[in-house]
Amino acid sequence: MSKLIETALQTADQTNAIAFSRGAVEKTGEIFQRTFPGKKVFVVADQNTFAACGEDVVERLFLPTGYWGAPTSRGL
Repeated sequence: MSKLIETALQTADQTNAIAFSRGAVEKTGEIFQRTFPGKKVFVVADQNTFAACGEDVVERLFLPTGYWGAPTSRGL
């Protein structure tokens, strides 16, 4: 990780971790559990973002916890 990104994370109020790499989506669950142990997650994504990687992200966030909420689609 670059020094600039490390400095940004150290001074950020709301961003605790970030991953930029091939295969970063596969680390989603691990990063979330490490950053927010014992917390629940709520996923919000537009149609394009969800089409690109939404199912993979949701799978990695929810399967380790054993909880799976019903996906909802709502046009805004």
